[in-house]
Amino acid sequence: MENASKHAVVLGGSIAGLLTAHVLTRHFERVTLVERDLFPAPGEPRKGVPQSWQLHGLLAGGRRALEGLFPDFAAGILARGAHDVDVGTCGKFLLAGEPLPHHETGLRCFVTSRPMLEGYLRERVLSATNIEVRQGCVAHGLVGDRRTVQGVLLGQHETLAADLVVDATGRGSRLPEWLTQLGAQAPEEERVTVNLHYTSFYVRRDPAHLNGDRIWIDNPHPSSRRAGAALAVEGDRFVVGLTGYLNEPMPKDYASALEFTKTLRGSALYELLRSTEPVSELRAMRYAASQRRRYERLRRVPRGILVAGDALCSFNAVYGQGMTVAAREALALDDCLRAGTRNLYARFQRAAAKLVDVPWSIVVGGDLAFHGVEGKRTLATRAMNSFMDRLTRAAVSDAEVSRAFLSVMHLCASPSSLFSPGILRRVFLPARPALSVGAEQAAE
Repeated sequence: MENASKHAVVLGGSIAGLLTAHVLTRHFERVTLVERDLFPAPGEPRKGVPQSWQLHGLLAGGRRALEGLFPDFAAGILARGAHDVDVGTCGKFLLAGEPLPHHETGLRCFVTSRPMLEGYLRERVLSATNIEVRQGCVAHGLVGDRRTVQGVLLGQHETLAADLVVDATGRGSRLPEWLTQLGAQAPEEERVTVNLHYTSFYVRRDPAHLNGDRIWIDNPHPSSRRAGAALAVEGDRFVVGLTGYLNEPMPKDYASALEFTKTLRGSALYELLRSTEPVSELRAMRYAASQRRRYERLRRVPRGILVAGDALCSFNAVYGQGMTVAAREALALDDCLRAGTRNLYARFQRAAAKLVDVPWSIVVGGDLAFHGVEGKRTLATRAMNSFMDRLTRAAVSDAEVSRAFLSVMHLCASPSSLFSPGILRRVFLPARPALSVGAEQAAE
């Protein structure tokens, strides 16, 4: 292989960076992971990542990707207390206030806290013998020119030479600026401004809470700017997440969180908080806009650079897609590297863009349905939102439509599957309830 004896550098030690580094250890002789924070103890949030405290979901598509990257991943994560669930039977998913049918889907997820998942991934990735970690270290720029990246500048005076540099530094990435400094192009950027606020905290969990369900989610809907969720995680706890669109006022303590849940569709989350107690403080986070950088469209790019994770596309976290997309991008990188490094940038960034297209369209379409969200509303967006409104109304009463809907939302099926003749028939011509014999005779 062309790159069998070379050195790769990954900037950023979050989930996208860890998974990227894991893939690179299979194809490069040496890999260096550069992280600005000091890694915490297992199960503890990283100080420099405010979203670590928030409720996170790993979708079924993310589980499949992680099991493709680590064949024994399930055994390890379950041994640490994660829950193994079918998304159709593990709890309640409310769409516009109505729950989806309770049915087996074959879509299985790991439910766990973000710190535990990230800690386990870090343990697995850093166990490789050909990886070096530079903690508490900040990259200040690229070394090279508009044709070739030759490494990164660490601190003010140290240069770390590399044959490949991967930017996984998140939505605050400075790569567009660094490319401009080299005389190369910076990517176009798309934004959808939602001015979202999250508040998350942990509460004690009893097996009887939520009638034994391990998940309760009131999905975002234009009929309300508020949403909420609870996921059972390791340590006999629920992680509770509350969300407000468009600068909606958010609770700052447990008492106001309880009042907030009274305004949600369905009373289950309120009843949960009323019957348990917090085991952590409330942590707030603001998320201004979903953001996508179009690196796949650049025509002049130096050799030796790639972009992954939130540095490529940062999604509204209400939809729970970020970790899953990062895992799927890592699988795509592995596939690209199996074919060598020739034209690697174009091949990988195109593949990553295709993986981003579906979740980006889900997020953008869903958010633009809220009056007041800033973004470009095209005729196609309006038509899709109209269809999705009919689809969700059908999904709450039809298990087949629900399964198709969940397969797309969990990034296990293409949106085109929602337009199959069988699903369209159920959406636009829902089955009528069967009439009794007496009723049939009366109708005649």
